[in-house]
Amino acid sequence: MDLKTVVYYAAMFLQLDDVTEALEGDLPYEGEAAAEIDRLTRCANLVLSETAADYMPLKTREEIYCRDGEMMFTELKKPVVDVFSVSSSAGVTVPFKQYFDRLILPKEGSYTVEYGYAPDKLALDDPLPYSERVSARVLAYGTACEYCIISGMTDEAVLWDKRYKDAMHLSAIQKNERRVARRRWL
Repeated sequence: MDLKTVVYYAAMFLQLDDVTEALEGDLPYEGEAAAEIDRLTRCANLVLSETAADYMPLKTREEIYCRDGEMMFTELKKPVVDVFSVSSSAGVTVPFKQYFDRLILPKEGSYTVEYGYAPDKLALDDPLPYSERVSARVLAYGTACEYCIISGMTDEAVLWDKRYKDAMHLSAIQKNERRVARRRWL
């Protein structure tokens, strides 16, 4: 699943027929349709960043050497949203203090940092980082909300925001965590 699918669904939800026709065709995007596709792509990237920050963090682990007990986030490969754990080279979890731009660790040494990161800006043909956990439809709801906000359609933005948040809540619940309501006898 790629970003183009999200943009297509959002255009379909918003009834932007010129955009959906342009995305279905093989010709290069031109004129107003190209501008709308660009706007929807930017909105979709905003939604991906929001999803990573608020709902489903993209996690990675990275081994890094820390000098003087301080590790700057710029030393990591991806932009840090939140740090989940830090462990020493022996595999022992160590305490840390997190600031907006760095971690303070107990001492100098090699550490493994598990952190959540913000996704890179995607182009239309780039694959989505959430393809297994979140459907394109859910991300399209958020994209439609962002589009409505920047277009001044506040009433429609409220509708799409509710749909997006409700769908994200359901996507965040693992299958084994879903519960069936208790049966009641009359």
